[in-house]
This record gives sequence, structure tokens and C-alpha cells, in this order.
Amino acid sequence: MKSKFLSLYLSELNGLFDHIDHELWLKMEGRLRALRDKAKGKVLIFGNGGSAAVAEHVSLDYTKAAGLPCLTLSSTPMLSCFANDFGYEHSQLNFIKYFAAPDDVIILISSSGKSPNILNCATYCEENALTYFTLTGFSEVSPIRQINSSVNFWIPVDHYNHIENAHQVILLSICDSLRER
Repeated sequence: MKSKFLSLYLSELNGLFDHIDHELWLKMEGRLRALRDKAKGKVLIFGNGGSAAVAEHVSLDYTKAAGLPCLTLSSTPMLSCFANDFGYEHSQLNFIKYFAAPDDVIILISSSGKSPNILNCATYCEENALTYFTLTGFSEVSPIRQINSSVNFWIPVDHYNHIENAHQVILLSICDSLRER
């Protein structure tokens, strides 16, 4: 016997992959491949809540499986220090200020596209000509997409788990591509 809920859920999730921008995927995969192959630079990746869990998972796999150094702000003491000293909306931004170098790639994940701390990171990257990619969902006109929509993977759905699953598939498919070659 099949679950109607599960069948519909998987059908909706599967349909989201038709909306992934292949040109942007190739651009991001190529930029990360060049970063790894030149052995110059690293990836910094950030998110909140479930997106932070995706960032941690991707950071591990990019480093271990793809041979691409990748960091995220997952240290509770550092995060609480930065949040306390700079305000949570500037915590990840200060991590970028302390650890980013010109050759690095920064990945910013915000399902809503409205997270103040991720918006501050995107604005900083834009103003300082740092290479960055964003992943969002919900509204096509979210604040992050307004900063620079040309580097944004947008998932057109209003369901956090679908958005986070799609973001994880995008990022881990790039990892698998890097690992294969």
C-alpha cells in the first residue's frame, strides 16, 4: 500500500529540480573546481537553523570527499562570542572578515532570503568584490535576490524542508561532480 502523502510529497520535491539553473550550477561547479585544482583558496559556507545543518554537512563533504577546504561557523563558543560582541545579524559577517581571502568562494544559504545575518554577508561580498553564491526559496523577489540575483539558486516553493532538501542536492551534487573528476 502506498502513502498518498508520501507520493505527493516526493512528486512535489522532484518537480523542484526542474527549476534548478543548470548554467549557474555549471558556473559554481567550475569556480569550485578551479579553486580546488589551483590549491589556492577555500570555501566559507553559512546558514541558519536547518540551513546551518546543510552548511555543516556540505563543509564536511567538500573537505573530505572533494578535497576542497571548506569552513563554516559551527563552533558554539565562536558563534556565541561573535553574536554577543557584534550582534547576531553580524556574526557570520565577522567570520568572513576574519577568515576570507580574495581567492575564496563564499556560499550563503537563506531559505527565506530575508535573514539579516546572511543579507549582511551578501552585501559585504558584493561591496568587496568577493566571489559568492546564494541559495534561497520562497519569494522570487527576496532581499538577497535583490542584492545580486545572478549568483542565486532560487527554489520556487513555500516549504522549508523542500527548500533545504533542494539546496542540499544542489550543493552535494557539485561535491560529487568534483569528487568524480
